[in-house]
Amino acid sequence: MSELTWAFSPLGTYALKVHSGSVSGGRVRFFDLQGTVLVRNNVYRVIGTESNVIVGSQANPTNPGFKLVDGSISVVVFERLQSGYYANPTFENASTRTIVILHSLNVSGNMTGTGDVFLEDVSSNGCNLHLI
Repeated sequence: MSELTWAFSPLGTYALKVHSGSVSGGRVRFFDLQGTVLVRNNVYRVIGTESNVIVGSQANPTNPGFKLVDGSISVVVFERLQSGYYANPTFENASTRTIVILHSLNVSGNMTGTGDVFLEDVSSNGCNLHLI
């Protein structure tokens, strides 16, 4: 847990619950984000290590899991995440920075900023990717 806490600390204020279990003989890890993780400053990559990220709740389906805001790094990469348990968007790019989403399942997003968006090997249940 100390490595996970250290890795998430530069991203901003958050509440995080970690659940691990076993499904079909393999290990599964769930990260339950209780608030929005602000990705800012010098963060350039968030690696989900093929984890399931539970974003938001049924009672509050609007807050994004990860919100990209202005920072010193021009391109931020998110990779190997799975989401979609609730209707909350997985990502929001509210900045001028470029967001790259790689190798991720059942993710969605609101791209409200002016930064470019690149997707590679990404699926979305219902294609909830809003480009404004």
